[in-house]
Amino acid sequence: MAFFWDDDPLAGLPEIAPHPGRSGSQSSAALSSLPPSPIIQQNAVEVVSNVLSEYQPIHASDDTAKVLRAFVDHLSGQGLSTLQSEIYDFAKNPHQLRQLRNFLVDAILKPSMFILYPIRPLPYTDALL
Repeated sequence: MAFFWDDDPLAGLPEIAPHPGRSGSQSSAALSSLPPSPIIQQNAVEVVSNVLSEYQPIHASDDTAKVLRAFVDHLSGQGLSTLQSEIYDFAKNPHQLRQLRNFLVDAILKPSMFILYPIRPLPYTDALL
């Protein structure tokens, strides 16, 4: 028997955390529109690595550096360049880096986990009433 969703299956996910500064950050848009040269890319890798190594957790369970490093390690091309420039833009503000981490988790990781392990509603039965 096939199961059909009446509503959006992702509607049950929590609201996505806001991006920490898309409207106020002009440098990200300008940098990410340029194709990265190998020299610029190597410098970006070093700068981002330093930012994440020097990140001071906001609280004991703060995994911001670990999550952002995982994204940096697994992204490539334009996505990597954009993330690197955003990490650089927010490097001086740990709360913005944390918000970027929350945005990436809510916008990418949670929906992808939902696709891998969907939450299926129980079929309606008279026995439940």
